[in-house]
Amino acid sequence: MSRRNGSKDGAGILGMHLEGPFISKKKKGAHPEKFVINDVACEGLELFEECYGPSFYDNTALVTVAPEIPGMLDAITRMVEEKGIKVSIG
Repeated sequence: MSRRNGSKDGAGILGMHLEGPFISKKKKGAHPEKFVINDVACEGLELFEECYGPSFYDNTALVTVAPEIPGMLDAITRMVEEKGIKVSIG
């Protein structure tokens, strides 16, 4: 069941918030630095599909990413416009 498809037997989830691993090492908060990835070029949504699996869009409502990662701005645009996912800067 995806976040967009509740049913008569119950509601769909509101949506996951994915925070990391594509965040700023300088502003990583409680995330262990060894799990932060911000030194790879983002080649569109494929980077997210590799990390979370190809169906991560189905139940994801919000993704936090570091926009300074090369190529990330294009991925952000596609996530918002094509997948309806909100994006937070982190």
